[in-house]
Amino acid sequence: MHLEARALLALAERRDYWAPLLGGTGQTATVVRIAEQDGQVVGLVSSVARVSEGEVPALHVDPLLHGRGLGRRLLDAALDDLRYAGCRSAWLTVLSVNRAAIAFYEHLGWTADGLPFWERMDGLDELPLVELVRYRLAL
Repeated sequence: MHLEARALLALAERRDYWAPLLGGTGQTATVVRIAEQDGQVVGLVSSVARVSEGEVPALHVDPLLHGRGLGRRLLDAALDDLRYAGCRSAWLTVLSVNRAAIAFYEHLGWTADGLPFWERMDGLDELPLVELVRYRLAL
């Protein structure tokens, strides 16, 4: 399997991955927001509040809708959820080869906080190791 062909999981796969996590664990609070258009899921974002720091582990928008502001609205909603939960900062990771996402986050004020690192995407053993960069934002 080519990394390029598999770099981003399909939206349906992401939805299936996040569905069991909706309830949280008591130590963290997970919120998943879904955007629909004409009865179809066209985007999703998740946020996880961990005491004073939050994570945005997923932001996905149908590629046909890129550039229309949906990703920004979803991300803004996730950051509002983290602020509401008391988080003072947020972090996320992005594939180092995903230049469009990196430009998007940097345009919104996110800052890379160190060297790239390698891990299995979503911790799934069947997926290859990918190079990621972590970004942070003060809330």
